Amino acid sequence: MLATAPYARLAGLATAEKRYGPQIHKLAPWFGVGDTSWDLASPPHRVEAPPWLDAKRCDRGGLVLRRHGVFASMVLRAYALPLSYLSPVGIRPLVASGELLRQAAPRLLRTANYVVETHQQGAMHPGGPGWQTAASVRTIHQRIRQRLIEEGWPEEFGDPIPQADVAVTALLFGPLTVKGLRMLGMRISPQEADDVAHLSRAIAYSQGVVAELHTDTHNDAIDLFERMTSLNGPADDDGRALMRALLDIPYTLAKSKPQLAMASLQKSFYEGLTAELLGDAQAKALGLAKNDSVIRRLRRITQTPGLFHPRLAPVHDQLIQSILKLGEARMQALASAAT
Repeated sequence: MLATAPYARLAGLATAEKRYGPQIHKLAPWFGVGDTSWDLASPPHRVEAPPWLDAKRCDRGGLVLRRHGVFASMVLRAYALPLSYLSPVGIRPLVASGELLRQAAPRLLRTANYVVETHQQGAMHPGGPGWQTAASVRTIHQRIRQRLIEEGWPEEFGDPIPQADVAVTALLFGPLTVKGLRMLGMRISPQEADDVAHLSRAIAYSQGVVAELHTDTHNDAIDLFERMTSLNGPADDDGRALMRALLDIPYTLAKSKPQLAMASLQKSFYEGLTAELLGDAQAKALGLAKNDSVIRRLRRITQTPGLFHPRLAPVHDQLIQSILKLGEARMQALASAAT
């Protein structure tokens, strides 16, 4: 039986127990346990697909997110990632490495590329490219865990990047993205949402998440997310710093006055969108200014007939790839200028 997770990861336990009852204690230990099955000395080159995998459902789930293109990207940036910044201990590995504060743009680009890759048709089939990429990510996570522990990671926090945080990340980039898209007025059927949840489950498995933290339907996924995040303490200054770094990405990539002017508009847009999607309490916790008109304006676009039809998914893919390439080119130009 697993030991109780460190108290530092369970600041919300008393409140969560009042809401969910004693069953919440079954989740608590996973806030202190890392990836015990991944051998860093000789890491596998590929994660083997599980027997329960339904590859067609993974394809359908990926198509749901692909057909929403830039809007899914917006939700990832303005909702999924900020939700992760609300966990004060969960973000400590990011803060300790300094990567999200000093290298917010490259980190966002790598995250976006991984999300896009795992959503493509065939990516999460047995032997597909998603499983190979997952092996690389698990190896990176293990190296970060090892380095942080060697540098004096506090024992009361348990293992860095524990099971619960990896599980929550998979939910953020799947079912929580669906939730955010629906808030923008997107029409996503219950079956489509469940297919996204299955894809998210496959990605969670590929990242080493234990079966106890798997879900296979949208509603169960949202419930699991709410239960796990209820155990977190309140957001802190580190979370607010990460939020500011994310919002300031357009400024870090701007090289001209027109680009700086556009960066100001982008920051205002994403701050307003994030505040609306998160709601008053969470927006305040991350120090965000609310703008009640952003979602209303976006919904005028989401009601455009046929814009998000599955047949247009390849068009949305091309647009996303163009945006990612533009971001990469700007980062390379800035790096060259700095040398």
